[in-house]
Amino acid sequence: MNAQRIVATVTALAAGALLVGTAVVGTQVGTATTVAAEPTSVTVTPAVQPAACTGELTVPVGSIEGDDFSSEPTVRSRDLFGVEAVTDGAEAGDGLFGASIERVQDGDIAGYAALACGTPSTSQWLVGGSTSLGSSARLVLANPTQSNVEATVTLYGGSGQIDAQTVVAVGAGGIEDLLLEAVQEGIEATAVRVESTGAGVVAALQDSELDGLQPAGTSWVASVSDLGTSLVVPAVAAVGLESSAVLRLVASEGATVSLTLANGDGAVEWSGVAALELDPGVVTEVEIPESSGSAVVIDSDAPVAAAAEITVARSSDIGEEGSVAHDRTWVPAEEVPATYGENQDDGVYWPGDEGVLLAYTAVATTLTVLDDAGEQIAQTETRAGVVTRIPVEGVSAGTRLTLQGRAAWSLQIVGDGGFLASMRALPATVLDVDLSVVDAPYLP
Repeated sequence: MNAQRIVATVTALAAGALLVGTAVVGTQVGTATTVAAEPTSVTVTPAVQPAACTGELTVPVGSIEGDDFSSEPTVRSRDLFGVEAVTDGAEAGDGLFGASIERVQDGDIAGYAALACGTPSTSQWLVGGSTSLGSSARLVLANPTQSNVEATVTLYGGSGQIDAQTVVAVGAGGIEDLLLEAVQEGIEATAVRVESTGAGVVAALQDSELDGLQPAGTSWVASVSDLGTSLVVPAVAAVGLESSAVLRLVASEGATVSLTLANGDGAVEWSGVAALELDPGVVTEVEIPESSGSAVVIDSDAPVAAAAEITVARSSDIGEEGSVAHDRTWVPAEEVPATYGENQDDGVYWPGDEGVLLAYTAVATTLTVLDDAGEQIAQTETRAGVVTRIPVEGVSAGTRLTLQGRAAWSLQIVGDGGFLASMRALPATVLDVDLSVVDAPYLP
């Protein structure tokens, strides 16, 4: 047998063996039967990640010095609760949440700004900000963990999703920022989605605006981890100050929403918002009627994210006598409290005498405020569908307050001279997660 015939014979035998093997494997896979398995419910307690803040407010552009004005603030203060300040890194603490409260008296970013500092998340939305002329939107990403992560930033505006996405690497224990106007300028109303690898990041958006030379407010836009179909913005008006408000919404897949305005007496008439159509990824704004101490309830047929911007006016020392500056704050929407359990345990850090607690209750209930020692601070009976101001007296700044009862609530900080800030409540305990596990056969 010559060499060519040997090669041909071996090749034929190998091909035949391959066909036989394929037939056998095909027969084995084809005759495998699916075993019906009942799911098993398992309760898991997630590992606790450190909470982090995203640093102090900064002037987003270069400093301008002159005889009559300066862009950099000269009088400012900042209180940190539950976290510790560090240099060139993420301000982190051992608890589930902390707080940052800033008071800037002058310069381009004059205003009050408060932020509840939470734990990292792998997917979050920030509804607020603008990249139009005179505005700056500075996204800050903090990583308090010991592992490097990458965050993918997607920007949305009035024309829908911006095609370009930005990937930001955040080192272990590090902090990075991104000016959204460098991604896409000229967006009147923005929303941002941040998706991260690993344990995730803590994200916040510094929203700053100038009206000519007059400060028009600087605020932190807080993030939310989940979109929802039944949401409420617990405060859309400033307590004790004349204010205006705008509701901003975005639905990544589109949605039809209905809006309800409520105050301390119940529902308030609001025409034209019974079936509001949201196009996919398009940021939509709706003016909120004037209503002191009010909240907005959002019902949707698809998941949405939303927040309200509250604006107040104040006298300004810049320019001619009688000039007006503004301050503003963003209040994110959260889950409607009717779906909360009886053992709700959310908290905030009390800022002192400037603080006001506002709560919306979908059902009649009793709200009890406790301090960090478990002592009762206040207790209030509420009615269904109303906004209630919870009285808090004799509590020192920096005290952690938690609420027992079924409510969506927010902390408002109202300063002298027309300054305003707000802070959302965050979980004060680690919540167990219910998982469904199915025992099924594995097919190679």
